[in-house]
Amino acid sequence: MQDYLRIKDKTSSLSSDNEGHQDVISALSNNSLKEKLKNGGWSVDIVGEGPYRSFLENKVKENGLSDLVKFYGWVDNSSSQMKELYGRAKVFVSASWFENMSIVLLEALASGCIVIASNVGGNPEVITNKNNLFEKGDIEGLSNSSAQVITA
Repeated sequence: MQDYLRIKDKTSSLSSDNEGHQDVISALSNNSLKEKLKNGGWSVDIVGEGPYRSFLENKVKENGLSDLVKFYGWVDNSSSQMKELYGRAKVFVSASWFENMSIVLLEALASGCIVIASNVGGNPEVITNKNNLFEKGDIEGLSNSSAQVITA
């Protein structure tokens, strides 16, 4: 059985670096974390579409993560595909640099995912395990939180 780690999407937006997708890819590039993911049978789903997607796809290729990371493009929030993605995800990552109260984070929690998130906006109010929070833009903190969760 394969474990899945889903990256925050805001439904259809891979529009800018403020969403932190590049930080997640950088964290996944950490050799120790990359090895743990591969050895543990994990894969990473990135859902969303936007002008930043090609940059992120190139970053995945440059960092040797193509066998771990799959881009889905836009997926309708009410579709069976989105329900399937949430249903199989064990871990959900939100690395946003700015956030109020993230609906997608709440959806991930409601789906039973372990959530790892930047400590911005309302995220610290809903993430009960404070070890799963990291400072926005802190690649090492994100990498460490991810490694702890996937090896638990």
